[in-house]
Amino acid sequence: MMNKRKDGLDIIRTIAIALVILIHALGLSIDGYTFPIFGVSGFARIYLRRLCFACVPLFLMLSGYLNINKEGAVSIWKKSFPHLVGTYLFWSILALGFDIFILHSEFTKKSIIDILNYSCLWGRAWYMDLYFGVLMLMPFINKGWKALEKKEKSILLIVLFIISFVSKYISSVSSIFFNNETHLVVISSHFFNMSYLFYYLCGAYISEYGVKYKKILYFTIWQIILVLHSLYYMIIGYGKLYNEIPGVSSIWYDNMFLAIEAVLMFMLLYDVKFKEKSSKVVRKCFSMVSILSFDMYLCSYITDMFINRKIGWVYYKWPFWGALSVSFLASFILSLFISEMKKCVENKIKDRRKAEK
Repeated sequence: MMNKRKDGLDIIRTIAIALVILIHALGLSIDGYTFPIFGVSGFARIYLRRLCFACVPLFLMLSGYLNINKEGAVSIWKKSFPHLVGTYLFWSILALGFDIFILHSEFTKKSIIDILNYSCLWGRAWYMDLYFGVLMLMPFINKGWKALEKKEKSILLIVLFIISFVSKYISSVSSIFFNNETHLVVISSHFFNMSYLFYYLCGAYISEYGVKYKKILYFTIWQIILVLHSLYYMIIGYGKLYNEIPGVSSIWYDNMFLAIEAVLMFMLLYDVKFKEKSSKVVRKCFSMVSILSFDMYLCSYITDMFINRKIGWVYYKWPFWGALSVSFLASFILSLFISEMKKCVENKIKDRRKAEK
């Protein structure tokens, strides 16, 4: 049977989940968001944090790339919701048990409510809140997208970029300029949260039309924007702590520069193919991480908290990349173990049903 997996998409998903784990590892490190801004180390940490925020845009663009041709609301929901909801509830309940029995946290009614309102997993479950909404709208977004001509799709993406990213950025910057007393509005201030639709449709556009320019161009522009934007925060925040930098809170998934960077990253990698002579082990590793990425995202709370609370010296004393490697491997191993256990249980249930027939 021919392998239908695309190397480039597996690479993107692997990088995206690595960035998810990296951004949480940065938050759990000894100085978290309060590290001092000076020297090469200060710039490197700003650069890394800026880079990490590409994780959610990359996942949303992957969703648009892979799902834009799916049709039928009931069909899409039937195939997606049971798996996603089941996996989310499984890891949330497992994390609750971890909190109670390992971290000795108190069990309250809020513990259950936090699962239902996506506040569990140390706040990491917010993405489920977002993606379930995307999934509900997906069949209708797909249908509307197909009704547009190529030129109309391009214009739609430009409009979404302006009202979601440019407007938000000008509003945030002007608010700092006016000492938070007022701010400027470009066109409208009611569509800032449309950024997630922009990412989904960018993935859809690339899936349908591809990209035409040389990869070196995308890489160069991506790095220029990332480096210059990091230098900007380095200059205005020099000598301060990271969380004291003016406007640093605007570095979020709806940041104008981040959107450009994430799209360039996606265009740079989506159609990469491993050479035939490449090691099968390398392809298999990317494929496995890609398949387990959803579980890794949800279980990373357990592995991060265990490392932080039980062997915290990994974060505080080890070189940064060593700590990241431990976090990544721990979430991969746990998700792989649980995945194999679930397969064993499912196979036993199937065998029992066959025997009963």
